[in-house]
Amino acid sequence: MRMRAYFLLALVAVMAFPACTARFNKYEGVAYKETLPHDWENPEVTNSNREPSRASYFSFGTENAAIAVNHEGSEFYRTLNGKWSFHF
Repeated sequence: MRMRAYFLLALVAVMAFPACTARFNKYEGVAYKETLPHDWENPEVTNSNREPSRASYFSFGTENAAIAVNHEGSEFYRTLNGKWSFHF
């Protein structure tokens, strides 16, 4: 039984191989030139398939503060202006 399965598998492979090669032989010798560079070759392309940039979400302490939309008045607001101290 196992020998029969191997035989059928080999028979299918032998029959499928010429069909696969015959389909692609007609493109041999065809000259093809790219007119535009690929995205990875083009330095002008900096991003693709990307959503446009937008502001991030901001948390408010209360619902009334969120309705007023006063970012600076929120207790979660922290400015990044000023002198920074880096510890290396």
